[in-house]
Amino acid sequence: MALTEFQKLFKETLLKITNDIDDIHAEYLFARKDEVRQEIIDKINSGEIASMEDVEKITEKLSPVYQYKENKAKIQEVLTQLEKDNNIKILFAVENGSRAWGMASIDSYYDVRFVYVRPIENYISLNSQKDVINIAYDKDMNVCEPHGSLIDISGFDIFKYLKLLSSSNPTSIEWLNSHFVYLGNNNISLKEYMNTHFNQEKLFKHYFSLFNNNYKEYAEKGKEVTYKKYLYCMRGLLNAKYVYEFDKVPPLPLLDVANELKSDLSDKVYKKLREVINIKVLGFETDVVLKIPEFDEFFTAELQKEYKNFNIRKPELNIINDYLQKQILHT
Repeated sequence: MALTEFQKLFKETLLKITNDIDDIHAEYLFARKDEVRQEIIDKINSGEIASMEDVEKITEKLSPVYQYKENKAKIQEVLTQLEKDNNIKILFAVENGSRAWGMASIDSYYDVRFVYVRPIENYISLNSQKDVINIAYDKDMNVCEPHGSLIDISGFDIFKYLKLLSSSNPTSIEWLNSHFVYLGNNNISLKEYMNTHFNQEKLFKHYFSLFNNNYKEYAEKGKEVTYKKYLYCMRGLLNAKYVYEFDKVPPLPLLDVANELKSDLSDKVYKKLREVINIKVLGFETDVVLKIPEFDEFFTAELQKEYKNFNIRKPELNIINDYLQKQILHT
């Protein structure tokens, strides 16, 4: 294959492999094309590439769909090994991070969270058992520190997890609503119950504090602001508003929440939110920005509002205990 032919067909090939993904990820591929261009040229010169099919095999690996499928298989293998090594049964393992929030770039690491149960004899023994299992892997699947890892895995023993759930801990509820399931099934009997019996005030305050704390960090302390930080603020605020206005658990994808709250958002805030999410998906979330006036004005106005008269319900322990006992006795 001549280099001139390659130059002509390179973009066409990238377009072909992005037919099954959205426009933003397709745009990301084009932004990254120079990273593989030289490799392909070298292989053409050496004779390793003789057709467009050979070029496609290389460029295909840049596809987020390809990478997700490949890494999902690795995650499932790791989780299965964790079950054997720790003598546990994983009830469900899910994604709970930027991927679940609809804001992942190809560079985003995997936030894998799972709930496990031990054999019943472990729970009636004087020997203490750890209630958290943490491990992280780099891109070569070597164990590493969580910071900078490709796959960050954290699992909670069922007792620890259900205690959090019974207190309407938002993260534990999010695990039940993640659409990215790596192992088991998170569509457990408690899912529907918790989505209708959570403590509204606690859920609201959690999300609002995520917004408020992140906003104060850069607005009052003068720290550098990134697109990622702005999105964390927006996610906290919109989730809090959703809980308050609809008395429901917010969907995990941020744009889904924004779409349902669209009547509360100005056109300029909504358009800027979509734009910033796209920037993050393209891999530029850590770029420092001066300010985003549309967001800052919206944040300042929301901080002046008063939120009160929450629904006073809370989960009933006997419902959660019933689920716990069934899982322990049947493991």
